[in-house]
Amino acid sequence: MSSAHRANVSADWSLPLRNGQHARFAQLIAGDMDASEAYRQTHPGVKDKTAWECASVLSRKLKDRVNWIKAQFHTENVFTQRERRQHLTEIGCDKKQRATDRIAAIMADAKLAGQLVEKSEVTTRERLTPEQISEAMRRSPVLAALRSN
Repeated sequence: MSSAHRANVSADWSLPLRNGQHARFAQLIAGDMDASEAYRQTHPGVKDKTAWECASVLSRKLKDRVNWIKAQFHTENVFTQRERRQHLTEIGCDKKQRATDRIAAIMADAKLAGQLVEKSEVTTRERLTPEQISEAMRRSPVLAALRSN
């Protein structure tokens, strides 16, 4: 069911959204993040005015999904994103905590803030030939960026 069609019928907002950016935007808004900031996080590189305008439209469009997510937070007693980040900040600043726990809390907070992205790995069930590995490495945007430096 498309998003446009979903707005015209009695939708089941418990179903995941098909558009990953919209789904993440709704989660961020439900976690009490400012709509413009949530839009900038889900659409990197967008200008401030555009983010504000698009966030306004998208937050109205996804209002029911956001409300459903917020209801889940309350019924499942789950931290909102703001609460989670506050708790991680407290752990990261608490000198009574072990250094490894403090570092883990700081890294988790950075990940929630979108400042830390885990590397992605590609796995396959079949063995790759050396030629296939060389070709994949040649096409890798990460390795291309390193070669250009």
